[in-house]
Amino acid sequence: MMSAQVKLRHQALRGSAIIMCRFDAEYYSDMLFTEYDINFPVELVKAVPKRKAEFLAGRYCAKHALLQLGYSDSNVVIGKNRSPVWPRGSVGSISHDRARAIAIVKPRVALSDSIGVDIEKWVADFEVQNLRSVVTIMEEEDLFVRLNLSVRQVVTIIFSAKESFFKAVHHQIGEYFGFEEARVTDVQKTSTGALLSISVSDYLKGRLFSSKEYEVITYFEPDGVLTFCSI
Repeated sequence: MMSAQVKLRHQALRGSAIIMCRFDAEYYSDMLFTEYDINFPVELVKAVPKRKAEFLAGRYCAKHALLQLGYSDSNVVIGKNRSPVWPRGSVGSISHDRARAIAIVKPRVALSDSIGVDIEKWVADFEVQNLRSVVTIMEEEDLFVRLNLSVRQVVTIIFSAKESFFKAVHHQIGEYFGFEEARVTDVQKTSTGALLSISVSDYLKGRLFSSKEYEVITYFEPDGVLTFCSI
């Protein structure tokens, strides 16, 4: 497994450690958990090798991000709704696609502090309409017109942005909720992607520490998108 520190310049990510790695599920073995000194959870005993490889890659990134920030406890266990439980004094998030995993960790200063990350390949053309029907509305897509992106890119970006947002607020909500509860209300082009503003439904406003608009930082890549939501 090859890993590297990711350096991204944005005020909201300052003080965070971001680690990304590449993995190949074809070469997965249970012995890799021992080799990388990562606990093998009982929840994975019956999982297929692909799922085990994804989990291992994500926890490998999380471990090294925590170590980079000086946390001696780098074990991230599985919690409620399969969400990661971070060591005391830290918050973080993990994501993966078919060949890469990424983790971001930052110190927790306030109870409301949290962060979400998502990494996605551009959705395939034959999947666009199915994803589009549950993730976006036309008003959201229209905000991307001046970025000169394809429909599949726009749908992927909105999906990924909402995934990052959901991860960032999950510890406040404590349950899953639909894509319609969050809406992209503004898109500002940046040198590396775009900065998105997200507003929430009345349902979420009553459950979050703040009812403000949230920002999602997006980084465009040739084959996909990387998104972060820091609270």
